[in-house]
Parts: sequence; C-alpha cells; structure tokens
Amino acid sequence: MSETNKLVFHGLDREGDIEVRQRNAPHWFQVGAAIFVTFRTIDSLPREVISRMQAELEHWLAIKKLPIELAASTVHRKAPNHQQLLETLEAQDRKEFRRMADRLFHMSLDDCHS
Repeated sequence: MSETNKLVFHGLDREGDIEVRQRNAPHWFQVGAAIFVTFRTIDSLPREVISRMQAELEHWLAIKKLPIELAASTVHRKAPNHQQLLETLEAQDRKEFRRMADRLFHMSLDDCHS
C-alpha cells in the first residue's frame, strides 16, 4: 500500500459532527472515525430470564389494554406481524414500550448470566 493510500485510524472527535441514533442502544457515527462493534450469541440469556422479560412486557401491555402478543414478538425477535402490532400503539406508548423492552434486555445482558 502506498503512503498516499495508507489507512489511518481516527478516534472520535468530540468537537466534530456526531450523528446519534437510538435503537437498542445509543449509536454514535462520525465520518472517518473507527467504529466499535459488539454482538452476542443467541443463547447468551437463559430461558428463565427471557420468560421473565416477556412476563414484564405482557404485564405492562395488559395494564394499558394493548396487544399482549407484542411481548412475545419482541422478546423472541419478531413475529411476521411484529411491525403491524407496533403500529397499533399510539406514538407515546410505542416509544415507552420500546424503551422498556430495551432497558429489560440490556439490564439482563449486564447481569452476565452464564
């Protein structure tokens, strides 16, 4: 590789433009900056933990009189009608549901189950 084509590592420039997206966790993007990728294996959470997460989501949905099947679809990674179920929720309920599901998921991962 020639000197002019050499790849150079750039860390995040806190003074530069940063695009922040929310999904399962905050994601920051910056043109030209290195990206850190994390992943988990499909069996990294025990069944009882997943069942507990689903029960908490079902409880919240039941209190709000919303489609309970959305809990299983969320926890078990999307039924074919998952998006349609989400769209039945009002915008604020959808936002709150996603926030709660993300919080439960990441707290469970942080508990380091074996």
